[in-house]
Amino acid sequence: MRALEMDQAANDDRGRVLRMHVAGDRRDGLRDPLRDDRSAATLRLERPHDGTLQFLPGRLEVIEGREVGQEIKFVRTAGPDGTTITFGRSEGAHYRHVQLHEPTVSRLHAKMTLDGKSWSLVNLSATNPIVVNGLALAGEGSTVVLRDGDRIEMGEVVFRFRAK
Repeated sequence: MRALEMDQAANDDRGRVLRMHVAGDRRDGLRDPLRDDRSAATLRLERPHDGTLQFLPGRLEVIEGREVGQEIKFVRTAGPDGTTITFGRSEGAHYRHVQLHEPTVSRLHAKMTLDGKSWSLVNLSATNPIVVNGLALAGEGSTVVLRDGDRIEMGEVVFRFRAK
């Protein structure tokens, strides 16, 4: 590696390398971790590569329907809709759509959006309701903020929302 490339690599690493002191073993209580380099550890933090998936908080557990026992986790995607997930019978964007094959699910049934730390669920169907904890969302465009443990029904598919 040429000197210029080495300097470039060293500069790139400066933003990612953290040298920190860690507490020593309790048996050697006489050691001062701030003055003894044997207690220092180097932690290398890597930047995510392009195309790396970042999981968003929250998940859905399928508790009724064809896929009972399955879990749906969400990932952040590039673009303005990076934290929006749609649900429906039709096909949709990769990582942004959950396809449900039951005939009681509309082609485009619902949308979940992460706003800060909470997920909102929006009814997109005029004919097939979404039921959350036994209460139907009243019409197309109705929205509810999801809480941990909420039971969500989309046609014959029933989910349990988990905030973490």
